Amino acid sequence: MKIGDLVQMPSFSGMSGDCAVGVVIKMPPIGNDGEVRRDRGTPKVLVAWADGGGMMDWEPMDWLEVISAAR
Repeated sequence: MKIGDLVQMPSFSGMSGDCAVGVVIKMPPIGNDGEVRRDRGTPKVLVAWADGGGMMDWEPMDWLEVISAAR
């Protein structure tokens, strides 16, 4: 997962039954090994949700699925 990826939260279902979809805006810190640091619990990414409300929220990476990777 990286900045610009289109993600969805499959466990969320809105009133229409669709999955929530958004774009990754910010990533958690990366360690010297190039991997996401997990020393502070579950790493979270900042997602701008495309529900028309302009909402951004920090979401656990484990809850999200990449549906279209940024180049």
